[in-house]
Formats: sequence, C-alpha cells, structure tokens
Amino acid sequence: MRALPRLGRSSSNCPLNFPQRHFGSVTQTSAVRLRTRIFLGTSLPNLSLLTIIGANLQDGRIPAFAAGLSGCVDQVTSIDKNTERMDESDKTAQSSTPRQQSKILGFSEFALIAAVYVADFYDHVFLNKVPYLFLLAWISLRLRGLGWRDIGLRVYRNWGKTLALGIAAGIGIELLELFCTQPLLARVTGQMPDLSGFDRVAGNVKWLFVSLAFTWTLFAFGEELVFRGYIMNRIAGLAGFTQNGWAIALVLTSALFGFSHLHQGITGVSENFIDGLILGVLYLGSSRSLAVPILAHGVTDTVDFLLIFFHRYPGLH
Repeated sequence: MRALPRLGRSSSNCPLNFPQRHFGSVTQTSAVRLRTRIFLGTSLPNLSLLTIIGANLQDGRIPAFAAGLSGCVDQVTSIDKNTERMDESDKTAQSSTPRQQSKILGFSEFALIAAVYVADFYDHVFLNKVPYLFLLAWISLRLRGLGWRDIGLRVYRNWGKTLALGIAAGIGIELLELFCTQPLLARVTGQMPDLSGFDRVAGNVKWLFVSLAFTWTLFAFGEELVFRGYIMNRIAGLAGFTQNGWAIALVLTSALFGFSHLHQGITGVSENFIDGLILGVLYLGSSRSLAVPILAHGVTDTVDFLLIFFHRYPGLH
C-alpha cells in the first residue's frame, strides 16, 4: 500500500501542511485568499484532496485524518480572525484622517457662509446671496466627490406623487401663513412683514413675470438647494447624520433661512423661520427629496406675487 507523501514539517496535526516553497514568504492575507484552493488540493503539485482521502480510507486512518482536518480548519479560522483584526485596524486608521479633514472642510465652509451673510448685510453682495452660496455648495460637493442627486435633487417616488405633495404643501403653507402665523405674529410684534420691495409688482404685468421667473429659479430652486440640500446636510454631517443631528440641522437651517429675510423685519424673519421648518420637514419626510420643498416653495411664492399683483396681499398698499 502506498504511503501518504510527506509535505513538510508542522507543529500542528494538519495533514495538509505545505512545504516551505509554498508558504515561506506568503502573508496572512495571501494565505486566506488561497484557503479555497488549499482544501481543493489545486495548489499542491501532483496531489489532490481526493488522493489524500483515498489513501486514508484504504489505510483505515479516518479518525486521525478527521482530527488532522480539524487542525486545518483551526489554522485557517485563526488566520481569518487575525486578518479581520488587521483589516479593521487598517480601516480605522485610514478613516480617521478623512473624517478629520471633513470636519475642517465643514467649519471652513461655515466660515465662508458667514462671510457671505456679513457682506450681504453691508450691501456688498450683488443682486442676492443665493448664487454665491450655490457656488460654494457646488465646490463643496465636488471636493467631497458628491453630486446634487446625493443631497436630494430627485423626485419623490414618481412625478405624480411629487407634484401632488409639493403643490398641496405649498397651498397649505400659504393658507397657514395668511390666516394663522402672519396675523398672530403681527399682533405680537405690532407690524406686518415689510414687503415694500415688491410694490412694483402690484398691477404691473412685466414685473409680475419677472418676479415669477425669479421665484422658480433663484428662490424656490436656488434657496432649497442651498438651505435644505447643502447647509442642512453639512450641519447634520458634522453630527454624524444622527437623528439628533438632523433635528439640530433642521432648526439651525430654518433660523438661517429666516435671518435671510431680515429686510422684511422681525415679522418676516419669524414667518420665514416657520416656513423653513415646514420645508425642512417636507424634505426629511419625502426621503430627503428636494423636489417636494422646491415645488412647495415655488407655489407659495407664486400665490404671494399673484396676491400682490391684484392688490390683495394683507397689509400691502
């Protein structure tokens, strides 16, 4: 009867030990990658696992061979565990630096956002601050390897549900504003929101269409991408995108959105803070789809300008 070939020395009882030329300079990771071929016998010259099993069956050494196979499994399992620990430690070491860099980038962005607001407060910003914040958002996404779709520039489920939810929400926000929040805030503050900058729209068809064009581009589309899409995500990101982080981001972004309407007075700031909260909830509730708050924002502002055009907006003469 043929004797089982010797494959090298080992301190274990594994019958599938390899000669030095196979494992002498192989790392643990390489060993793990080869484990499938080891048990199939394809990495041994002129020897397969079936040959070993056959030899042990003929020689009546099944118990010993089984114990040897158990030793092989123990060896491979040990290699797996060690390799997993090494991989986890490597990932931790590699991920810490990008996380720190992301925080540094985030705080730098907030400093630039603050600079834009200060410049706008002192009338050093041409037209509106939204285009500058939009540019900052685009640069930030590029640096982080993201696109607009990653922060929600997509429909909610389908266009039908997106349009229905967005239009309904916009009408609801306008009704809440005209018949609830605005009268209540005016009673508390003693003044209506200052909309004197839109006086030219009243009865003027040209300015109505100009205002509606700005409504759907600069205000609805631009502001939602900047506030709900960019700033809100950046604040939540600094908090690890946790539930509390999103709640904090919702409040801070809404406060910043309200402060953006400082020219409308305390009533206008408070009113837009509430509107920002609602738009933020719409964003989060629609699986962070920006299409819904964009539509809601556009519908609300469109109704406002139509009321101004027909001299029907409360408190505006």
